[in-house]
Amino acid sequence: MVPLFTRMRGTQLRPRIVLKPPDIFSSTEKPQARKLRSEQIMQVLLPRHSFLLVACLIASPQSVAQSQNSQQAEKQTPEREDVVVIGRRDLGDLDNPNSAVTRGTLGSAKTGAGPIVSRSISAYSRRFARCAMKRSRDGLELVRQVLDGQINSATQRYAQTRLVQAYAVCSQDPSVALRKGLASKSVLYDTTYYDRGALFIEAINSFVPELLLTKQLTANATVHARFNAREKPLAEMREPADRRYFEMAVCLVRLNPEIAVELVRTNDSISRIGNLEAALVNRGRVCVSGAKRVYFDATQFRFYIADAVYRWAVAAKGANTLVPES
Repeated sequence: MVPLFTRMRGTQLRPRIVLKPPDIFSSTEKPQARKLRSEQIMQVLLPRHSFLLVACLIASPQSVAQSQNSQQAEKQTPEREDVVVIGRRDLGDLDNPNSAVTRGTLGSAKTGAGPIVSRSISAYSRRFARCAMKRSRDGLELVRQVLDGQINSATQRYAQTRLVQAYAVCSQDPSVALRKGLASKSVLYDTTYYDRGALFIEAINSFVPELLLTKQLTANATVHARFNAREKPLAEMREPADRRYFEMAVCLVRLNPEIAVELVRTNDSISRIGNLEAALVNRGRVCVSGAKRVYFDATQFRFYIADAVYRWAVAAKGANTLVPES
């Protein structure tokens, strides 16, 4: 496999291979399958992030057509903005030989430093994020600026740094939190993304713990319009690879919002989380170009899904934020 990143003197790391997923910011464009080589790097994230989505791709026009027909039918359903709670899903995708995501892909060395390292970093980020959800007026204002601001803007990055510093006692290393604004630390990953992802997960679980989006909502034209109007400008300053992976997550949540929210909310076993992630990809293969096999770091995948869930929930509610005033 070719190197994921190359570095030239005085330049930033840049992805060698980039495949653009369907444009899911547009509610009128239909996802299209792509015929690709047997193995490609579909998405990579930022330097030291080692977050990649590798796919052995076999495009399936039939599955794309079925997905398009399903979406068209759902768009005819009247908009509803209620809260829906469903029972536990019985999923066995990880053990299905036809699954795009298996136990082997989730534990593959292709996904970076490995799931144990990633989960360890995430645990510290989650601990910080839970502290940040305390009903402090000043703290919640910073949370809003992080989650509802323009991602990667100076204001949004400053708010995240200040938030970590304000709750440094909840971080992995308080001295690092105060100096660098990082709640977790790693020489292998850029933990800024772990901190941000943890904030999205904890905000959903703290402020809308029983919210579950429906396909009727994410397929609704009015909700699409709200989503586009809000999210296009907020995504403009994302790093290119960060934006591409975010767009893919938005697509997956759009097609299967119930599974996506259950993934964000669950505190079950690693196997349960893996089955939910596999189900989300298997039922949204159009978002990964009909991939036969998909590899990703399960922890990192989950916080991108949480990012997308939060934004679809805001659009469904017709609100500007899910974070309360106090």
